[in-house]
Amino acid sequence: WGFRIKIAFDIAQAMLYLQTYDPPIIHRDLRSPNIFLASFDTSRSFDRSFAHAKLADFGLARPVYSNFIGGLLPTFQWLAPEVIDSDGLVYDQTSDVYSFGIVLWEIASRAVPFYSDYWLDFQKNGEFQKHLCILAILKKSLRPIIPDSTPASFASLIRACWAHRPSDRPNFHAIT
Repeated sequence: WGFRIKIAFDIAQAMLYLQTYDPPIIHRDLRSPNIFLASFDTSRSFDRSFAHAKLADFGLARPVYSNFIGGLLPTFQWLAPEVIDSDGLVYDQTSDVYSFGIVLWEIASRAVPFYSDYWLDFQKNGEFQKHLCILAILKKSLRPIIPDSTPASFASLIRACWAHRPSDRPNFHAIT
């Protein structure tokens, strides 16, 4: 868990750096495929010299002018409800906090968001019906299932980050 927390902390620090700009920068594509690790040596958990998680792919990053930004993105598993809601399409930097919560869940579970927990619920003819999953995220606040083996404080942070209402999510100052 020390190694996992180190990864989470590095990601949170990168996001804090982006969101302390004036105006704040929203990454908009915070997800595990855009996070790179310099090492997998888990025996030296908090030795800063052994590994760093690096945030990448800033192609969708945008500064926040007037406290909102819009535009639908295709990676639904990591997107906050306000981002995938076609009625709204207006969001701010709290959407990155939601995505961070999903990444934390991935760190805890080492699984694919939604597919691993809800394959049987949302599959038809052997294919995952993502539109049904998206509806459940929007209308029923569906979230991945946090593994029982997750430390309570880490699970609590995950839940806080993926709160349905953006105003209920912590900022990256509080997270770090």
